[in-house]
Amino acid sequence: MKISPNIGTVDRSIRLLFTVIFVILFYTGLLDEFISTLLLIIALLLTITSLLSYSIIYNIFNINTIYSQKKGKNKN
Repeated sequence: MKISPNIGTVDRSIRLLFTVIFVILFYTGLLDEFISTLLLIIALLLTITSLLSYSIIYNIFNINTIYSQKKGKNKN
């Protein structure tokens, strides 16, 4: 089974930014323990999907954020 990437560079960057924010919130203790643990789990999932460039949810809904550079060019 081949998994083709469906997460683009901008999407990956945003996911990693949220990961950093969630980890900081976890370690600062500003939020309730349950909420901060939940955010840490979400951060782990965001990191995994960013590193793999693949999201199963995007696959289910047929979403692809990778933009082809050949999109605007004529095919000869």
